Amino acid sequence: MNRTEVLALLEREVVRGQREGRALGVILADVDHFKAINDSLGHLAGDVVLKEVAARLKGQLRIYDGAGRYGGEEFLLILPGCELSVAVRRADDFRQAVSREPILGSKHAQRVTASMGVSATSATQKTTANILLSEADTALYRAKEQGRDRVEAAHAGA
Repeated sequence: MNRTEVLALLEREVVRGQREGRALGVILADVDHFKAINDSLGHLAGDVVLKEVAARLKGQLRIYDGAGRYGGEEFLLILPGCELSVAVRRADDFRQAVSREPILGSKHAQRVTASMGVSATSATQKTTANILLSEADTALYRAKEQGRDRVEAAHAGA
């Protein structure tokens, strides 16, 4: 999914979650040091990395989860029915799936890691897609500040 499609899905899932009284987890995942990959190996290698990261993330999704490219080297993962603690555990599974094996290119094998920011709404909490995205983005920024290749959760009430 592209950015427009994944954002539309997020809007729908926020509304559905509130209507059904279900939690919703959101993960923003960012490929660590992606600019360095592009600069040192070239844009074709960068494209291979993005495609493989997307495939690894997709491979961890449940049938009713959603994912799409959010921008540049960022991916947005939407997890219906996941409160924050579950979404954080799932984010760590996604993180490990990205870094478990090197990504093979035509001339190289590249170890790639990802940082992830997680936010969620509880079954009773009212929120908006923009608030969830903002909280996940803040948590992602913290993950990058604290060394990358890690998961950070939004603070309750943030």
